[in-house]
Amino acid sequence: MNSHQLFQTACLVVLCIVGVVLTTQLSQIEERYSAAENEQNAVIDRSTMLKTRGEARISVGDRALGIEYLNSALSLNGDDHALRSRLAELQAESILAQPSLLTAKNALSFHALFQQVMEKQGGKTPIAVRVAFGKTLSYRGMRDEAKTVLDEAIKLAPDSANAVLFRADIHLQENQWQAALDQFSKAATLDDKNPLIHFGRGVALTGLNKHKESIEPLTTAAKQLNTAEPWLRLGATQAILEAWEDAEMAFARAEVLKPKSAKILSVYATVLAKRNRTKEAIQAAAFRAQATGDPVSYIQMGNWYLKLEEFKQAAAIFGQLSKADTKESDYECKSGYAFEKLKDVAKAQQFYRKCQEKATGVEARKDVLQFATTRLAALGKQSDGSPTQKK
Repeated sequence: MNSHQLFQTACLVVLCIVGVVLTTQLSQIEERYSAAENEQNAVIDRSTMLKTRGEARISVGDRALGIEYLNSALSLNGDDHALRSRLAELQAESILAQPSLLTAKNALSFHALFQQVMEKQGGKTPIAVRVAFGKTLSYRGMRDEAKTVLDEAIKLAPDSANAVLFRADIHLQENQWQAALDQFSKAATLDDKNPLIHFGRGVALTGLNKHKESIEPLTTAAKQLNTAEPWLRLGATQAILEAWEDAEMAFARAEVLKPKSAKILSVYATVLAKRNRTKEAIQAAAFRAQATGDPVSYIQMGNWYLKLEEFKQAAAIFGQLSKADTKESDYECKSGYAFEKLKDVAKAQQFYRKCQEKATGVEARKDVLQFATTRLAALGKQSDGSPTQKK
């Protein structure tokens, strides 16, 4: 065999080796592709199975579990836009039926879901999704964006009571009472069975100081909604109207639905006091004082201790208040009065003098100054038969 033949043979061997290597590599690539394809098909099959299960659960009324299955299916196959649209409609219907389903935990995911569907479907987006998206934006504090979405929804579907309701809610958030009332009234013509519409009307009327007119819608809402909030609002409104018994009944209903909810309101203690349940009023005020630190609750407690002639407790509370607010003369006078009743004349005189000093020259405290001056004169006569001199 000559050198040329040897070279040809060597080339053939190399080509054969290269061919074998390439064939092996192609086979491996094909296997990997096939495995990836099989894996993808398995994922899609799994997604399809979850969709089927989800729809089955929804068809038998187990909506929550059905939606959970569909969410799992979408997490496996994010390209399934039909599934995303189906989920958006289901979630939107749930929110429209029960807006309280929106929470800080799920609002962001709902926001993303509705936005994706609206961006994909544009003008073909179902009204329910548009309205739920507007409500979600409002819940998240994005009011301007919510207004735009809801106003567009109202234009497209003027008979959508929920769109009008949620738009009215934004007016409430911005203390636009008349605009809110107008929108809630419009919503009521579209759906007079929705208790949230009645509640909104009641709140708007109280904002306009039309308290008597607000009682009917607030009562209707409170009876239909299984929550404490409308009962609390109704109780506070009844208190403004000095319908103390009705106010107490409303607060009692709120406490059953949500214990301690009424006790956090200063007006609740006032109602109890007006019903001559002073000790309970003090307990309610003490709870609120501890929960909020609100000085009004401490003032209430001090006044009611005076009423009950529990002067040590009254003196202690007004003493603390005078330390917290060194300019208020009334605390000093009430401390003086408590010590006077405790027969501690020296301390009573001390506090009355402080009251005089703080009230002198203050137009709004003329009555307080007169009271302190009168009591000092009386105590001075009791002690030595002559007016007490300022030290």
